[in-house]
Amino acid sequence: VEVDVEVLAGGSGNSKGKAVKPNCQKCKDLFLRAVSLYKEKSQKQGWYPHQVPLEMRVVKGSEVCLSPCYGAPYYICIDLAAVPSNESYSASVLEYSQELIEAWTEITGWTGVRPHWAKQWQHFKIKRGGQSGAAADIVPIHVFMAEQFADGIVKFNAFRKIADPDNMFMNDDLLKIFGH
Repeated sequence: VEVDVEVLAGGSGNSKGKAVKPNCQKCKDLFLRAVSLYKEKSQKQGWYPHQVPLEMRVVKGSEVCLSPCYGAPYYICIDLAAVPSNESYSASVLEYSQELIEAWTEITGWTGVRPHWAKQWQHFKIKRGGQSGAAADIVPIHVFMAEQFADGIVKFNAFRKIADPDNMFMNDDLLKIFGH
């Protein structure tokens, strides 16, 4: 699973030609939460959710309307790679990944994470809302993505209607987001 998280600009730089640098405190918080959950699983439950390091990188935002990095000057891309060795392990990794997404949304807020299109995201849910005493609801990731990318989806669908009128390049998961 890979998610992209908005990073606020902060620290040094100004608008007179000097680069504005990202504030990486959120990156540190997300990383430490992942390490904490990993330790919990490995020490208390005796299994290791992933065999390779958690990869994090800070990238500039994108002007592409369907990019998970659209709309802010910087994003953190967090990639959790696991190699499923059997069905039981694969199910455990999905459960762990869901717990990690929930932990990260506690830090970022429910609109703060966006799944990376090219990674595995179809099985996850997002706890939506819940700020300021309001009740939270849990929605399938398809619903969340349709909401998060709504403006970009309108633009994309206008083009898709011309380029792919028969939905040849769509699958069931994408149709849940983009519609028919």
